[in-house]
Order: sequence, then structure tokens, then C-alpha cells
Amino acid sequence: MSHRLPPRLASAIAHSLANSLTVIRGALEVGAHDPEELLQHVDAAAAVGSAIATGWGLGDDPAVPVDVRRVAMMAALTMSSELSGRATLTLEQGPDLPAVVAPQGRVLRACLGMLLALSDAIEGTDKPVHIELRTHGDMTTVVIDALVVHDGTLDVDEVTASPWLGEADTIVQTLRGRFRARNDGEELRLSIRLAVDNGLAPQTIDTDQARPRALVVDDQGFVLKVLSTLLVALGWEAVAVGSVDRALEVLEDDEDFQLVLSDLVMPGRGGDAFFEILHERWPELARRFVVCTGGATTMARARFLNGVQVPVLRKPVSLADLRRVLGAAEGSP
Repeated sequence: MSHRLPPRLASAIAHSLANSLTVIRGALEVGAHDPEELLQHVDAAAAVGSAIATGWGLGDDPAVPVDVRRVAMMAALTMSSELSGRATLTLEQGPDLPAVVAPQGRVLRACLGMLLALSDAIEGTDKPVHIELRTHGDMTTVVIDALVVHDGTLDVDEVTASPWLGEADTIVQTLRGRFRARNDGEELRLSIRLAVDNGLAPQTIDTDQARPRALVVDDQGFVLKVLSTLLVALGWEAVAVGSVDRALEVLEDDEDFQLVLSDLVMPGRGGDAFFEILHERWPELARRFVVCTGGATTMARARFLNGVQVPVLRKPVSLADLRRVLGAAEGSP
């Protein structure tokens, strides 16, 4: 699989990120915002990080229950600027669908592959085309469609021969799903079909405590505060520290924790080094380790994430993401 981020998409992603951060910063500074609109821009910024960090060779998410509707929204937000002026892109979301156990980054990358193939094919068209990204399905199968009504002007052969489509097909096969491309002369439909019962097992955290405590490690104070607040809101006790060294001091006196949540990239020792220490000195805590990151920044850390297969929380962390990890722990609220 290719690990090169397309330059045109990189420019569009930077533009989308700048727009989203402008909205978020403005809302914070003036204190007035529409909560739904603000959350949409937060998701747009998250889509950028996920597309780069897990979509183009810097690592892979663990297999977790994935909301394909959210993934489709992230793909649409990521590609909106790239397609601007050449195509209109709309998102048609079906009713609530069951989650599919898969690495979310792979699902996103396959979805982006469909849109990138269409983007390349419409480069030379005389008039803008309309692309509809649609999610639907039932209790056994979920589907992401990219639908284009082209009245014969689209070079369908170019789309179906696109390396982006080939890569999407390969990714979908690793998820034990099926990829289809159908054209009836005026309508081209690209489809990702994923089985709900695909045999992939979600990663879990082992713990036997009814009233859990979490040790939270991050060098950014405001991140510590947010993570601790979210944990407390979910019924956990949070002990927050700003470095791995301080975390080790805490564990020397008190190792009664049912969860260790650590940032991956920090000054000095990072989350990868912290995990190795836990594995050697407190193996039970190593089995309850969760890493929090905005995206692996080195291949060594990417190998760490893939090698030990610890649960991963992607920044920005949502309450739903955190609840998903905590919900895997026996007796968690």
C-alpha cells in the first residue's frame, strides 16, 4: 500500500484545518457559538489528524467498534476543500447502524480512497459533478457508497483503474469486507460493504475492581484537566501527573489503579517507555495501559503501537471514545 499523502490533498487538509481552528478559536474567545456547529468543526480537525496519522503509514488504530457514519462524515469534511470548485459533495446518512469492529483509520482510508479516485477522474471535466457519500445497511451489513451521476461525461475506466481504488479494495479485504464498483452508463456507484459479524475481536482492558481508579499522565496541564474531568464525569477517580517520572513516584507508593492512561509523546520519557517499565515492574498495570495520542510522530512509536497492540485514544478525545475504553473494564460505570 502507498504511504504517500497526495500533495493536493495535503494542501486541502491544511486549509480545512485552518478553517476549523478559526471557528473553534473564535468561539472560545467571544464565548458565543452553536454547540452542534462547533462539534462539527472539532470532528473536522480530528479527521485531519486521523487521516494523516492512521491513514498514511504512521501507525494503525486497534480494532474497536467503529461508527461508520462518523467515519463517512470525517471523510467528507476532509475532502470538501479538495473537491471545491470541481464537484459538490453531500453526505446522506441513514438511520443508526450497528458498529463494525475494525481499525477506524483503515475504514477512513478506504473511504478517502474512493473520493480520491473520483477527484482524479473529474479533474478534466467541463462542468462540476455531484458526489453523494451515503451510509446505509441493516443489522448484518453496513455500506458506504460514493455515488456519482455523470451523464456519460465521467471517464469510468480511469476511476476503476485508479491506484486509490485498488488500495481501498485491498484495505476492505483486510477488514473481511467487499468492495464494488458499478456503472450503468450515467451513474457510477462505489461501495464498501462491511459485515457486522466479521470475526475481528475488539481489544479490551482487564481489571477486577468494581470502583476503578485511573492514573493519568500528560505533560500538558489543560489536557490533564480535561481527561480528569471526563473520567470523574464517568464515575472514576483520576490521579493526574505531568510526567512519567512523577507517575513512577506515585506507583512506588500506590499501585492500586485499574487503568493507566498515558500520552505517547512527552518530554523525556514517553508513553512507549512508560509501558516498557510497567511491563517489567508492574505487569498487571501494563495489561490495563491505554495510550493517548494525536498521531504517532516516529516510525519507532508506530511500531510500538502496532507491536504491543495497546488500546489507543485519539486526540481530541470525546466522552464517547473514553466511555468505550472504560466500558471494556469489568465493573466500570
